[in-house]
Amino acid sequence: MSDKPTPNQDQAQNSSIESSKSLTAKILFDDTKSGQYLGRFDNPSQPCENTPSSDKVPTLLANQESNGCTFKGVSDLPKSEQQLDFPSIYKKAAENTVRLDAETSMRSFPFLSTKGSVGSGSIIGADKATGECYIATNHHISQGTEDLKVSNLKAVTADGKTYPTKLRLSIPESDISVFSIKTGKNTDSACKPFTPIQDSSEVLEKPIVALGFPSDSKIMYASPGIAASFKAFKEFLPAKTIQEYGMDPERQQMTLSIHAKPGNSGGPLVNEKGKLAGLMQAGDGKSFGSAVFLDKERVDNLLAESRRRKKW
Repeated sequence: MSDKPTPNQDQAQNSSIESSKSLTAKILFDDTKSGQYLGRFDNPSQPCENTPSSDKVPTLLANQESNGCTFKGVSDLPKSEQQLDFPSIYKKAAENTVRLDAETSMRSFPFLSTKGSVGSGSIIGADKATGECYIATNHHISQGTEDLKVSNLKAVTADGKTYPTKLRLSIPESDISVFSIKTGKNTDSACKPFTPIQDSSEVLEKPIVALGFPSDSKIMYASPGIAASFKAFKEFLPAKTIQEYGMDPERQQMTLSIHAKPGNSGGPLVNEKGKLAGLMQAGDGKSFGSAVFLDKERVDNLLAESRRRKKW
């Protein structure tokens, strides 16, 4: 599978997106513990508004202090990003995004474990005949690292249902994993794949939005930014991190000007049309981030390899 973005013939996309006054009023991925708060950022005890107006979405902006109670609309964005239709992108991408919960422990201390959100995932394919849904995320989210063990990984879909996962494909060199969930008769409603971009021309040096669940938040946040360029892992990650994650230091990844926190990893990176352009991977929490690049060719290859694995 090629790691360099290559152009393919464009594909028609249904651009109509349902509009409603309650676009973002519903708390997505809610559970019994998250009704009072939007997330846990700087002040976990601070109660937050949980019914934002339809033109506002929970947002993290680069170079700004994150605030779990702040909602950003189109008019609040930097001028370079105001062409983003935030409410529509947020609502559409929410259907294609999952929260990932798991048990984690240090491999050197396996008896000390914690449970909770470990990252995000992006729906890339559905098999209605078998009732399976395919989700891509980072390898380090689903499989852990040399020091961190991840077990009992579960996916929470936009309808609030929780599903056990089955690993289908793992590529540590580029930090990608694909797993499936058995959605059965709920496949149509619970498994809504992203439409991927055709090639890098649809995203490079253009506004993008990363979506995910930072800092163990129970609600999906949006982080607007700019897709900058392609660089090898060794150009922006410490050698120790590359080794710990099992990455190929020469592998090309997409660098971003963006604000992202732990928990965003594995979540979708979309362009202004809401098309999938990659998986959020890492960030410094201020203004720099990186993403696994995905286009139609790469998504098709990931699905083909994943489907060759043993069925449930």
